[in-house]
Amino acid sequence: MKHVVALSSILALGLAPALTAQAHGKAIVIKPTAGARTAYRNTVTAKQVMAAFGQESTSEIVSEFTAQVDEVADDGAVKASFTWTHVRGKLGSPMGGEMEFDTAKDTEEDGTGELGSAIEACHALVGKTVTLTYGPDGKVKDRKPLVDLVDAALERAEGMGRMAIQQFISAENLEMQVSVFGTFPTEPVAVGGDWTETREATRGGMHMRTDTTNKLDTADADSYVVSTQGKISIAPDKKAKEEEGDDDPQVTMMKSMMREATIEASKLVGSYTVSRKDGLVSRAESDVDLTIQMPNPMGGDQPFVVKVHQKTRQERVAEAAAGKADKKADAKKK
Repeated sequence: MKHVVALSSILALGLAPALTAQAHGKAIVIKPTAGARTAYRNTVTAKQVMAAFGQESTSEIVSEFTAQVDEVADDGAVKASFTWTHVRGKLGSPMGGEMEFDTAKDTEEDGTGELGSAIEACHALVGKTVTLTYGPDGKVKDRKPLVDLVDAALERAEGMGRMAIQQFISAENLEMQVSVFGTFPTEPVAVGGDWTETREATRGGMHMRTDTTNKLDTADADSYVVSTQGKISIAPDKKAKEEEGDDDPQVTMMKSMMREATIEASKLVGSYTVSRKDGLVSRAESDVDLTIQMPNPMGGDQPFVVKVHQKTRQERVAEAAAGKADKKADAKKK
């Protein structure tokens, strides 16, 4: 029972809208500056509340990575490289306790308890570089490098640790982080106009669909500013495949529950800014509220309800300063 709620954050994390943008009055393609390089800090915070018991907890994952524009072809295609440099955070559940970690301080073997192997997965991610190709619309043309990176990292985690860290380390989540050029609709949109997007992702047995409406708020010489509203639902007529090779009965039970889960209410709002100076996103944020209903693990007709509020913030940081915020905090404690 105590482990069931650890999965509620997996359902929400990574559901922020993909970054999108559009020029004033005409369709555009991405035009990043060849050789441009910057560092980003991505912070995801999820508060979980078990309605039936009034229990709550907060999980937070903070990751830092660098983005390097390698090539900009004449046809508009872009090659870029990404390296994750630092991951820290806190994983928790209302009844299952919590674990804090920091790849800048911990070793891979520092994890203890059922969530401990999540640390090994984070260490397996840090320092790895992937090179991706983007089309002129800003969309990744081949996700396989991200899939391979995630598979290698998750091989280091098992049981509850694997389930918990999947809220961050998934191909879908990392793809959203590296959407640093924007993804453009093919039709022209003027300031004040909007367009829609649909995408799907699987989390712990649930196949979810996110529908968003994006509005171009401003487009001037400096930047594009876009606001987003949307909702999240179970993707119709699709079920996630059962994963093989997991002997943990608690994990098996949770995945089974989540395959039967429904999303009773959802709300997504966000905004982001794309710089026209170098063609890279300068800031993005989103807020997601979900009410998730699953079969009661104790039996009976009363459903098991979990409410989740997630905040995602992505911002540029000076590459040399990446990770220093944590060191300053430690210095103050001393």
